[in-house]
Amino acid sequence: MSDAPLHTDPPPQWVVIDTETTGLSNDDRIVEIAALAIDPETMETVGEFVTLLHPDRDTGASAVHGISDAMVQDSPRFAEIAETFAQFLKGRVLVAHNLNFDAGFLEREFTRAGVELDLGRGFCTWSQGTHTSLAKACERHGITLDGAHRAEADARATWKLLIALTERLTAEVEPVRT
Repeated sequence: MSDAPLHTDPPPQWVVIDTETTGLSNDDRIVEIAALAIDPETMETVGEFVTLLHPDRDTGASAVHGISDAMVQDSPRFAEIAETFAQFLKGRVLVAHNLNFDAGFLEREFTRAGVELDLGRGFCTWSQGTHTSLAKACERHGITLDGAHRAEADARATWKLLIALTERLTAEVEPVRT
């Protein structure tokens, strides 16, 4: 047995994120962002950051996300919220349904804003959990998804999906045999 001290620092909070964008390419922009800070022990929200963003262009995929140019007309640009949002994310483990997509857009927006941020570690409920769309994953786990393709609704559904996945993982833990 080792004499090394036990690691007693509390685990970092999770932050469930979702973005709505003008499209799918690297040149597209974020038009809405939602981030929910989650206590890893209680799985309850302990903070949130939700806003529409002016993309400095048209809102693009309005037929998907329902966000019009008029809706974002008086919204902040990403650069205006970048420092505050970076502080909100700092030290937290990112969670998203298709984390690579959301993280890619966040990295590009932070770079455009001139704000350095290491997104750190993350958990993708799609690649590490369900391998299906958010809507189908929610249906499979009995989670209501009202307002799909809006950032806050999708982030809240992803949070509930994270809870379902962690409960499943906990239930599947077996005794260690020595």
